[in-house]
Amino acid sequence: MYAVERTLPVDELPPGTYFVAGPPMTRKSRLLREMLLAGNERGENALFVSTNADAETLLRRFGWAPEDRPTNFHVIDCISRQSGAPAVEAEHTSFASSPGDLTGMGMYITAHLGRLSELGMSNRTRVALDSVSTLLMYEDFETVFRFLHVLKNRLDVGDALGLFAVNTETHDDQRVRTLLGLGDGVVEVREENGEIEVRVVLEESSSDWYPL
Repeated sequence: MYAVERTLPVDELPPGTYFVAGPPMTRKSRLLREMLLAGNERGENALFVSTNADAETLLRRFGWAPEDRPTNFHVIDCISRQSGAPAVEAEHTSFASSPGDLTGMGMYITAHLGRLSELGMSNRTRVALDSVSTLLMYEDFETVFRFLHVLKNRLDVGDALGLFAVNTETHDDQRVRTLLGLGDGVVEVREENGEIEVRVVLEESSSDWYPL
């Protein structure tokens, strides 16, 4: 089980893949960061696949300079190469050519999961993908769905915790339902009366809404 009581209205989540789903401006990216940071502070491994921010910007949002990040916190940057920014491969950071480079992204994810395992610091890993909606701006739905299905299976093998952000208002309802059905549960976020709220929906139960 993965402890999430610092960020969600439940104490723990089983290993599996969970979509962090909600409309724009509901702090989904921040929630992903907080959930990875909470685990990393417990000694768990972390892998962040970023399609919306370069690695340096992402790490600074965690409060780190690139050279100060924990050894077992890895990043796949899907922005820098496309924008022409410096993209120097390192043990902790890889660079996909664009958010549409699903083949490269998948190879890097597998490689980094292997590296994290070899570190021997923890057999527990949290993996964030921010975001599925960006992938769908570059590739068709069926291609992205297959990629996510393969990724989910890869994470299941390692008993990892996968957290995939998706903007529910960018896609039609049928596609959102199809995406969410791929996961083991949903972390829903919404704005209600000017306040951001979150709840966890699992197959057999759901929590109450809780201020984020």
